[in-house]
Amino acid sequence: MSSEREKFNILKNEKPLFLIIEDGKVLTEELGPEYQIMTVSSEAEARDYLKTRLPQAILIALTRRNDENIDFCRDLLSEEEYSKIPVILFLDRVTEYEEIRGLEAGANDVLDHSTRGELLRIRANRVVLKRSQSHFPSKFLQRVDDAVFQHFRTRSFQMEDLAEYLNMDRKTLYRKVKTDSGKTTQEYIRHLRICRAGHLLKRGTMTIAEVAEQVGFRDISYFSKCFRDYFSISPSDFVKKYT
Repeated sequence: MSSEREKFNILKNEKPLFLIIEDGKVLTEELGPEYQIMTVSSEAEARDYLKTRLPQAILIALTRRNDENIDFCRDLLSEEEYSKIPVILFLDRVTEYEEIRGLEAGANDVLDHSTRGELLRIRANRVVLKRSQSHFPSKFLQRVDDAVFQHFRTRSFQMEDLAEYLNMDRKTLYRKVKTDSGKTTQEYIRHLRICRAGHLLKRGTMTIAEVAEQVGFRDISYFSKCFRDYFSISPSDFVKKYT
């Protein structure tokens, strides 16, 4: 979408989800007021949780040899399904050498275990902000976009059809779309349809009903509701303002 239309986006005021892997509750207590937190105390528990939900960031802060945390970070990010999740890696007595090793393992930031207070919150916010400011879809989302664009007029084309088209199971599709876009699969498909509707309406060559049909909405009332939810303006007012 153009910058002129982006201001009509309704941003979900939802706290980002952090998966914190630590022995105690220190980071959990520090960051709890600002984020949704899931805390686990081992690699195995972390992997079990990641099979059910993908967070906006992972904090690896187990109290053990630095090599073990670095290796876990590298192994986790080598898996395609988790490769896009930002990681903050906590190590013991961080030297320049240790920081370089952590960054080479794929971590977005490397902090000392003693990092607390405002510095910790600033670093955590920075990781989330960098991710949210990405303007380019991942290669996976590009594949999703292509699939949905090819089936815009197919009203019944939903999550099950997309999963089959991409040759993956529904759970994997859901987790990957959620990680790369922050939306559920259905929300992302609807987002693409509504964005396309905005482009078509701005051309001024089709009626609202024709545009709704073009992007796969059978019910014009539902289309209008989704459009208003996304742009914070009705389709008819959008047409008056931008055509």
